[in-house]
Amino acid sequence: MNKIRMAYKLTFAIWGLASILAAYLFKIIDGTEIKTTYLGNYEIFTIDFLSTFTILSNFLVLFWLLFAAIFYKKEGEAKLLSQTSGLIASVYISVTLVIYNFVLVPLDSAFPKDSFNQYVSIMNHVINPLAFVFYFLVLMPKKEHINLNEFFLKRFYIIFCLILAYCIYAMLRGEMRFQSSGDLYESHNLFYPYFFLNVHKTGPLNLAGGVWFAIAFFAIIACLIGFCYLYNFSSNLIIKTKFYQNLN
Repeated sequence: MNKIRMAYKLTFAIWGLASILAAYLFKIIDGTEIKTTYLGNYEIFTIDFLSTFTILSNFLVLFWLLFAAIFYKKEGEAKLLSQTSGLIASVYISVTLVIYNFVLVPLDSAFPKDSFNQYVSIMNHVINPLAFVFYFLVLMPKKEHINLNEFFLKRFYIIFCLILAYCIYAMLRGEMRFQSSGDLYESHNLFYPYFFLNVHKTGPLNLAGGVWFAIAFFAIIACLIGFCYLYNFSSNLIIKTKFYQNLN
């Protein structure tokens, strides 16, 4: 079973990272999006590509799997490979799955039209999230029973503060771009990584940007709390099963 666990981690880590790298190189080599959307600015394109919550959360889970494969003896014990870090990564990648598939795709036409980018999008927003959550819940070794309310009171602030830091970064960057002169950001609305962060512009369903920001803020907090409780509760049930105990 250790070999299966190792193969699982390496397969999804390498596959996922290779897909992200391929997507970046494809856009660089093709050049169409960079020329039309970014007016030939490779620097801003690279910053935008690497700083979406989708890419950052995927990097988090993929490098977590990779390091867990390399330092497998410390998995479940070392802080960066602990049960808490696995839960945090699971919560973030689940937010990515929910926001993209149930908000950005239906409301902002986020799903790409060409087959290669469709594949990458499915990898980043469906396969990687499901693969990591499954690993955390079912295959991760050395997990222990978690008191749900105690964990929420003592550890949830970590989950909240990290995503709040990203929100502050995205908002500050967007505001600086909004106040900047020139056509680069204005031409294709490159101010903010997601429409619900743009408080200056009316969003889908003809709702004001500030309204969308408030909706998204509280919806994401609800997702963070919900996934935190759901995954800890599910993990507590799974570690009691004979299947999990036989794995360890």
